[in-house]
Order: sequence, then C-alpha cells, then structure tokens
Amino acid sequence: MRISRTASVCWVVLVLVGVSRQVLGCPSGCKCAKQSQQDGLDVDCGDQRMKSVPSKIPSDASTIKLANNEITNIGANAFQNLNHLKNIHLESNHISGFDSRAFAGAKSLQMINLYGNNIRSLQSKAFQGVPSLKYLILGKNSILSFTSSTFQGLSELSDLDMPMNNITSLPALAFQHTPSLVILDLAYNKIQQISPKAFVGLKNLDYLNLDNNKITTIAPGTLQSLQNLEMLVLNNNNIKRVTSSTFKGLTNLRELYFSNNMVSVLTKDAFNSNIKLTQLTISDNKIKVIEAGTFSTLSGLQMIYLHGNPYHCDCKLNPLVQWLATTKTKILPNSVMKCYTPKPMQDKRLQTLKSTDLKC
Repeated sequence: MRISRTASVCWVVLVLVGVSRQVLGCPSGCKCAKQSQQDGLDVDCGDQRMKSVPSKIPSDASTIKLANNEITNIGANAFQNLNHLKNIHLESNHISGFDSRAFAGAKSLQMINLYGNNIRSLQSKAFQGVPSLKYLILGKNSILSFTSSTFQGLSELSDLDMPMNNITSLPALAFQHTPSLVILDLAYNKIQQISPKAFVGLKNLDYLNLDNNKITTIAPGTLQSLQNLEMLVLNNNNIKRVTSSTFKGLTNLRELYFSNNMVSVLTKDAFNSNIKLTQLTISDNKIKVIEAGTFSTLSGLQMIYLHGNPYHCDCKLNPLVQWLATTKTKILPNSVMKCYTPKPMQDKRLQTLKSTDLKC
C-alpha cells in the first residue's frame, strides 16, 4: 500500500510530538502515559528515591504516583495548576508533615493516599483547597489525635481510612465537616474514649470499623445519629456492658461484629432498635447468661456466632436453650457452644440440653 507524502509527514509529526512530550513534559525518572486519548495522563514516579514532589508535572496529569520514595515533607501548593489531577499516591514514603495547602492547587482531586508514612498529627483545616476529595487514606501512620476542624472543607469525602495509627480518643464533632462519609475505618488504633457527640452529622455513614481498640464503654446516644449504618465492627475491644441504649437508633444495622469483648450478660432489650440485623457476632466474650427475649425482635437474623462464651448452665439459660432448638437462624459454628459452669454441666453442648437439665 502506497503512503502519501501528507500522511508520512503527519506520522512523523505525531512521533516527534510524542517524543518531545516524554522528554520535556515528563519529570526526570518518571514515566508518563495515557491508556487512551480520552484518559488523563498517568505520571508514574514510584520507586525513584525522590526527596520531594517534582516541581514540573504535566498540566493534564490525572494520576500521579509517588509511592515508595523518600519524601519527608510536602510544601504549600505542591500540586498547583493541576486542574485535571484526580489521584495522588504518596504511600510508603517518610512524610512526617505537610502544609495545610499542600494539595490546594488540585481542585478536582478525588483521592489522596498517604498510607504508610510517619505523620504524627493532623492540624486544623489540614486539607484546604480540595473540595472534591472523596477518598482519604491515612492508614499505618503514627497519628495521635485530630481535632473537630481537621477535615473542614471536605464536604464530599465519602471514604476516610485511618487504621493502624495511635489515636487514643475521638473528640466531640470529630467528623462534623464530612457529612457525606459512607465508610469510616478506625481499626487498630488505641482509642479508649469516644465523645458521645463524636459521630454527630454522619447521617450517610454505612460502615464503621472500630476493631482492635481499647474501648471500655460506649456512652448512651453515642451511635444514635448513625441512622443509615449497616455494618458496625467492634471486635477486640474491652467493652463490658451492652444496654438498651448502646445500639439505640441503629435502625438500619444489618451486621454487628462484637467478638472478643468483656460482656458477661446480654439483656433482653440489647438489640431492640436493630430489627434489620441479619448477622450477629458475639463470640468470645464473658457471657454467662442471655436473657429471655434477647433475640425476639430480630426476625430477619440469618446467622449468629455465640461460641467461646463461659455459659452458666442453670435454669436462667433455659430461654437460650429453647431458642436454639426452635430458631431458623444459622448457629455458626454449632459444635462449640458449651457449658462452662456449674461443674456437673461442664463441656456439655448447649444444643443437646433439655429444660430438665437446667436446674437452679
């Protein structure tokens, strides 16, 4: 096939444009590429031992990857005039701090990943000038605390990930400036105290993870504002009591994970508000007695985990034994629910007991 002179010239021009772009537009040591003409530019500067954010990033960059470098600090306007930038990857650097306006030049920014750095504190209004931000990843840092104004300006934020830090408390109105939050992950911190007003304003929250903290009590009303919460994870804490007010207001809750706590008694009104529960995990607590009617409001319950508790098998446990015999809920695993006391009943499986076996 014969190629015209015009076509040949156009082809040469396109090649030259591509080459010049790679040499002149892409930061040294980085790779710049587009998946297609419709996509924004992907600027990959990962694993380059960079000490700072490159000063010249192509203006049409949509993603910049700076992971696994040696960046220690981010100054103000480090990403200025990048109007198409949507994603910034800064995970696994040595970042200990950043200016409150570090990301302010990227007004279309949707995701910041700061996972695995050395950040110890988050100042007031820490993320200024990024009104479109939806995903903020701050896991595996050394964050000790934050204030009620730390996330001011992030009204569109839907996913806040802060696991594996050193946070010890959640202040009142901690998330008042993030009303669009759907996912909040605070697992593997050192949280001991939660203000009763910590979660005020989070009407859209769907998932809350507080796994592996040091929580001992949940004050009445603390969770009440979480009207749309569907999954709550409280495993591996030191919570000693569950009352009628602990989970009050969680009318849309579908999955509750509460294993490895210190609760000894479940009262009949513990889950009165949680009529949509489909999965309940209360294994490996200190539960000796579950009162009559505790599960009576949970008509949609599909699975329950009750094993690993030191059940006291006397007449007070009869309501639970009867419920186990008649319920359609799956008891998982069903072979390890055993009596702990009194001694004559020790190691007997609850599912094999009859009312006549339970004496007072």
